[in-house]
Amino acid sequence: MPALVVTLLNEERPPLWVQVSDWIDRNGPIANGKLREMSELDTLAASKQLRQWVAQGVLVALPAASRQQASYTKPELASLVDLTCSLSFGLDNENENDEKSI
Repeated sequence: MPALVVTLLNEERPPLWVQVSDWIDRNGPIANGKLREMSELDTLAASKQLRQWVAQGVLVALPAASRQQASYTKPELASLVDLTCSLSFGLDNENENDEKSI
C-alpha cells in the first residue's frame, strides 16, 4: 500500500497590533467592538488595550458623542478623518443656510 506524506505549515497569527494597524489602513477608524472580534478580548480588556496604544502614541482617540461611540485611528490618519468630518459638516451647514434664505 502506498504511503501519503502530508506536511502542514503552521503559520503564526500576526501580533494584535499588526492586525489592528492593517485593519485601520484598509477600513478606517477602529472601535472597541471590532477589536473584540479580532482578538477575543472582553470589553474591559479591549478598552485597556486601546488606552495603552493611545498612551504609546500609536493610536489617537477620535471625538465621539459618548464612550460607546469611541473610535481610534493612527495619528497620521487623524487629520484626514478630521478633514472629512469638517467637509461634511460644512456642506450640511451650507445646505441648511441655503434652505433658510429661500
